[in-house]
Amino acid sequence: MKQRKKILLRSKSLFGLENQDIFINFEIDNFSKDIKPGSYDNSFDLQAQFDKERNDSREFYIYGDINSVFKNSDGYVIKLFAETKKPTDLSIESNTDILNFGSSQGVGIDFLQFKNGSEASLIDTNVSKKLFGSNNIFGYTQGAYSFSLDNNIYQNKEFDSVYIAPSGDGTSIKKNIIKQTLIYRDSEGDPVDFGSDTEEIRDDGTSYPVFNDFPFFYNSHWIKIPFKINR
Repeated sequence: MKQRKKILLRSKSLFGLENQDIFINFEIDNFSKDIKPGSYDNSFDLQAQFDKERNDSREFYIYGDINSVFKNSDGYVIKLFAETKKPTDLSIESNTDILNFGSSQGVGIDFLQFKNGSEASLIDTNVSKKLFGSNNIFGYTQGAYSFSLDNNIYQNKEFDSVYIAPSGDGTSIKKNIIKQTLIYRDSEGDPVDFGSDTEEIRDDGTSYPVFNDFPFFYNSHWIKIPFKINR
């Protein structure tokens, strides 16, 4: 036979007892969360950003094809000289008339001096490659060359212009040398913004053309200079 037990709740027996205070330590942190707007107004100027990156860059990629009417143009050694001293006599119009040249190492020509007072030192060489399936009308192969000047090379040398010339004796260089200005400057000596095609005026009233509207992509100024080998 199952025994039944009755459980009495102590609600009545607790009546009359005094309440005891219970203290619990806890901290309350308060934080706020900004409500994000449903849309943003973007005033980013793409042209201004492009102009800034273009003018800040001092990286140059100089390239071009090589052609000759009397010899093959592949495997041809091209030298790149940096102008380490600016012209002192601006009355001399030609900027590639060589006054003197020589070698500081005893092998090959690695510095140039010009009649207008400027000087240049060798900074790089390149051997031209054959353009695929390209012979000129005289039956000789055409070549291509390139030089890459990054920020480190430019800043260490601090030059505004370069000269492109073939490897060889002084006669060959004199007949084939090309000058290319990288950084144009105004009458105050400050760099002219890239993308310019203007005529600048010197303090003495003479003028000189400025064209530095080089294509700019991959953080480099791309300068194409065709090179023709003369006898």
